[in-house]
Amino acid sequence: MRGGFRVRGDLLEIQPSYEDTGLRIEFFGDEIDRISRFEIVTGRTLGAVPRFELFPKSHYVTPEETRQRALGSIEAELVVRLEELKSQGKLLEAQRLEQRTRFDLEMIRELGYCAGSRTTPATSRDGRRGSRRRRSSTTSRTAT
Repeated sequence: MRGGFRVRGDLLEIQPSYEDTGLRIEFFGDEIDRISRFEIVTGRTLGAVPRFELFPKSHYVTPEETRQRALGSIEAELVVRLEELKSQGKLLEAQRLEQRTRFDLEMIRELGYCAGSRTTPATSRDGRRGSRRRRSSTTSRTAT
């Protein structure tokens, strides 16, 4: 997985998001024994590496003050929106919104960003919002 890593015993394998080869770091106790490059698909070692530079998977850096301000704004908007949904009797929608938003807030607190919008409202072909359900072939229809 690009930008990921795995640990197997005394072996750390890193797949930088910006390269087609991985880095394999072998440890002996608390010390690095060997560093090498490897093919990600086959796992075949390509050769030893005396040193390397590793860059972050994501370059999103937000100042702490800006992040805290955004978190507060999202929390405040969430409270308002939850009240709207609950007053309309849309308890399931309120629960889903709260659960997903709280997860995103936690990701922002821990990682500094979240993955972004996972879903968008369903839109009909003419651009109106609403549910787009397909009738299954097994759905029964009553004759009138």
